[in-house]
Amino acid sequence: MLAITFYAGGVKIEGHAFFAPKGDDIVCAAISGIVLGGLNWYDPKDLSIQRSERNNIFSFELKNSDYDKLVALQVIQTQIEAIAKVYPNYIKIIDNSRKIII
Repeated sequence: MLAITFYAGGVKIEGHAFFAPKGDDIVCAAISGIVLGGLNWYDPKDLSIQRSERNNIFSFELKNSDYDKLVALQVIQTQIEAIAKVYPNYIKIIDNSRKIII
C-alpha cells in the first residue's frame, strides 16, 4: 500500500500500491504522473527533493512558499485524493497539512 503524507509545505510518498506487478501498476503510475507533473510547475531551486529507491520513499518540500506555490501543492493533493477514493485499498492518505484555505 502507498502511504502518502501531506504536510503544509510538502508531500512524502512511501511504499508501493501492489495493484499490479512493478511496471504494470496503474495506481503507482497515476500517483507518479500527478506528482511529477505537479513538480514540473515549480522552479527546481524552490524544492528540496529526497528519494530512496531502496526504501521506496519519495518526498519533496517547498523551500519557500507563496500563495501560488501553495495552490499548486493543493492541486497535487486534490488529484491524489481523487485517485485514493477510486483505489482505497491501495493508497493510505495521512493529511497533516492543515488544509490551505483559498
